[in-house]
Amino acid sequence: MTTAVHRDTVKLGKILTIAEQIQAFGMARKTGEIFVTNVAPPARINMVEGEIVDAQFGLHSGVQAAISLINLPDPQTEFAVGDLPTRRTIEMPFMEILLEAARLKDEMPDSEVERPTEPLK
Repeated sequence: MTTAVHRDTVKLGKILTIAEQIQAFGMARKTGEIFVTNVAPPARINMVEGEIVDAQFGLHSGVQAAISLINLPDPQTEFAVGDLPTRRTIEMPFMEILLEAARLKDEMPDSEVERPTEPLK
């Protein structure tokens, strides 16, 4: 008899920004995967015991993908509890990544910051 794998997923929608989720999950030392559901996959950030260990967004991976996802306007997300990544592409503490994302967002032209996320077709 095959047993179904139970996967706990928390649908966060637009309740928290990705930066707020990373900070909350980081401080709580959570393990899992943040999925952005309203853009074309892959759009995910993997966390293990509160640290970001991998991210992928389109053709980008690592810190660049994490920062792009953090600065994505109007994301809808889900958090899959306990999902472990298959690789590690990020060695920076999550707070450094959040600070770098904030710095880059501050340097963006206002038109780029205010543009809403494109829905999936």
